[in-house]
Amino acid sequence: MNRNAAIRLIILMMGSFFGVYHTVSLNVTLPAFAVIFHAELASVQWLVTGFALATGIIAPISGYLGERFSYRAVFLLCVAGITVTSILCSLSWSIESFIVFRVLQGLFCGLIQPVSLTLLYRWVPAANHAKVLSWWSASTVAATAVAPTLSGALQNMHWSLMFGVTVPPGIIILAAALWLTSPEEGRKGRLDRMGLTLTSFGSLSLLLLAGNLHRWGWFSPQALLLLAAGITLLAAYAKRALRVAEPLLELRLFRIRAFTVSVVLTVMLMIGLYAGTYFMPLYLQEIQGLTAMEIGLLFLPGALCLIVSTLLSGVWLERIGTSRLIVIGVGWMALSTIALALLKPDTPLLYILIGMCLRNVGIGLTFTPIMNIGMQAVPASLRGHASALIHWLRQVVCAIGLGLLSSFFVGRLVLLLEQGKGPYAILTYADQAVYTDTVNIIMWITVGLMAAVLPAVLLLRSKQASH
Repeated sequence: MNRNAAIRLIILMMGSFFGVYHTVSLNVTLPAFAVIFHAELASVQWLVTGFALATGIIAPISGYLGERFSYRAVFLLCVAGITVTSILCSLSWSIESFIVFRVLQGLFCGLIQPVSLTLLYRWVPAANHAKVLSWWSASTVAATAVAPTLSGALQNMHWSLMFGVTVPPGIIILAAALWLTSPEEGRKGRLDRMGLTLTSFGSLSLLLLAGNLHRWGWFSPQALLLLAAGITLLAAYAKRALRVAEPLLELRLFRIRAFTVSVVLTVMLMIGLYAGTYFMPLYLQEIQGLTAMEIGLLFLPGALCLIVSTLLSGVWLERIGTSRLIVIGVGWMALSTIALALLKPDTPLLYILIGMCLRNVGIGLTFTPIMNIGMQAVPASLRGHASALIHWLRQVVCAIGLGLLSSFFVGRLVLLLEQGKGPYAILTYADQAVYTDTVNIIMWITVGLMAAVLPAVLLLRSKQASH
């Protein structure tokens, strides 16, 4: 890989890192903003919900924008947009202005992931795809793992630093990317406006359902209405996409078996990953009494394990084989998650730390080969659409999965704990046991998801599996 390719890879890694950082940076620090802005927690929750809605709605259009204006131009727009909205977020004067700026930021963060992945395959020689994908993946998972620690520490200084910290690197990335030339040019193409309308409102319906299911209940009128609307709109889009020449999302890619299996594996494993990163901090905060900063520090060794194992996966992929490495990674992830499904209210933090480190090793070994086998199976001209489809499905399906788990979590606590006490007012050891047992059940569900994906690996052709 020559110097220009190496510089481009670094730029893509940094852009991807900060896009994902802003996606998860508020996860463990959200309650503090209710105090900072003197707002209700329901309003503060829209800092995350509004952001998630924006990323889910914008992802399908990334393929069209990249083809129409060039992926390099869209990447530059995303970096500039994330930088500007970071400044605006740090200057927020009310919870309402903060929410608006976060939603705007979500639009750019939702685009930068699929766009940077497409550029990775266009800017780097094919012989280096597997290895550089492991570096790009490492920057993505590093942001997911490091964000709780970094944001918790910065919030202790001043909450605005959580956003201001990405401004100087954003300016550097933008300057470096502008300096690089690229032969890629945009081409004329028609925007599938009807497809955009159907996917946008369909995604919006399902994402709103996922974000509110724990409050409304599974069979509430609101939930049933949004579920019906989401399914109907997306089914209408699927029917349309198979008829038109240039659909917004190219669903015909699912005719490629390796790509389909890769998407299924990615989505199911990401549900398991997000479940761990969402419910473990709740357990640590509510039962173990840790602060956001302490939780972030506890997650830090696991973050390092995740980064190292992701980098190693790019090397081992060629030596061990794709399908074998996926089986090893998923199996390792499942076994370590079983250890985290046996928690007690007074489980030592060292046990939890080791369990998370081992689990992250499995995640790191699995993510790169799954992503690479799907992208390699797609013709080069369609990789932008493949990336858009992967990220859109991951955003929507993972949100729905996490919504279902959250609904089960809250519902079980309300059912088993005393009336009027609420799921977060844990007072007695018996209540703590109920809370911990509910977290354990969530972990067992994720173990089931991981076990379910293993047979899918056998569907890959032997030639692709040994790539």
